[in-house]
Amino acid sequence: MGKNPFDFDYLAKKLDEMITVKDNKKISFNDAFLVNDLVSILESAYDFEISIPDSQKQFIINEGIKKFAFMTKRNGKQLKTQIRKSEKEFLQKPFQKYSVLSSFSFPYFNKLSNIKLLDGTVTFYHNSYPSKYNLSKIYQDFKSHSESIPPHGYVPIKVDVNARNNQEAIDKGLGLSDLLRGIWNYSINNKESARIYYGIKKPINIIRLGPTHTLHLSNGKLANENFWYELNYVEASSTWEVENKWTQISEEFSWIRKAIIKLPYKKEFYDVFIRYAKALDASDYETSYLKLWSLLEYLTGTLKNFSNYDKTISRALFFYNDDKLSKQIIEHLRRFRNKIVHYGKSKDEMDPILFQIKRIVETIMWFHLKFTGKFKSLEEFGNFLDITKNKDTIAQEIKLRKQALKFLYK
Repeated sequence: MGKNPFDFDYLAKKLDEMITVKDNKKISFNDAFLVNDLVSILESAYDFEISIPDSQKQFIINEGIKKFAFMTKRNGKQLKTQIRKSEKEFLQKPFQKYSVLSSFSFPYFNKLSNIKLLDGTVTFYHNSYPSKYNLSKIYQDFKSHSESIPPHGYVPIKVDVNARNNQEAIDKGLGLSDLLRGIWNYSINNKESARIYYGIKKPINIIRLGPTHTLHLSNGKLANENFWYELNYVEASSTWEVENKWTQISEEFSWIRKAIIKLPYKKEFYDVFIRYAKALDASDYETSYLKLWSLLEYLTGTLKNFSNYDKTISRALFFYNDDKLSKQIIEHLRRFRNKIVHYGKSKDEMDPILFQIKRIVETIMWFHLKFTGKFKSLEEFGNFLDITKNKDTIAQEIKLRKQALKFLYK
């Protein structure tokens, strides 16, 4: 790893200038906005344990700053020390059971059954949630915008998870929902190379989250007096597609889950399907496009090298025989991505472009699963894609490698 570019002594000094401790108990800051800026910087500056969820990093930084405020010496070393203590305290917190209530955008049908995924369970209900989850009070304001919760045509779901606090619980619950939706939507989407739309654009994903999510303790009581609202919510649901395609969806889900389990980098690949689900939830196709381009970089092991677009293109081309045509397509996609990011240029008809990059991303996802267990990491998979596709060159390489093995291990 390279040298940390952040100056902890400077950040500690800025915090020290703002902190006031009253009666050795209460802490106040003379510039709340600057504190928020510093917390954000420290999230990037501090090297967290790999097991720390992203959703908990701000909480840990804030707790570390509270401890730091009571220190006699407030320097960079102390700031790191107190953040580290807060991190350890979080990791030592006991887990408890939570339930996240949400919904999926298709009606209930009899073939649906409970699904265990990672360390959680997803349960489907026929029309409404069990009576112990009393939601009437929390949804009073929201119901002025919707006839029912969940909306008509949406199947109610409950996601049971184990977590150390409310924020981790809601993130875990929604993460598992997105993972399940990502795999199911992939099964539906990768058969489609185009769609015809009339009027307002709809998200590519058939299976989307409902408008609201609530967090509950194991006894059904609300763990938080608020609800979470889905920003990409589109009211129309699929009234028949999921049930009609259920045999295909369930069989492919079983195959995909088994393939991911065998991947040495399965944790990263669970994230691939979560990102895939979120990318295709949006009605704004430019947003979907940019998220899929980022996922393409991730899948080809080029995400960390932002300037090496040629590498992204050459690795993506590994999966296509007609390199010349495919290269024209991918180069076109890259240039369009740059127009959006650097110049803010958009296009009225985004459908063909979105489906082009969708096909490429889905193909590479499939090859990762097909080669399950063959590579130790996303980076190793990406490096493999750098080999030449010339038949004679590959044959010569294999011959030389065999000779080397014979020499080394005779």
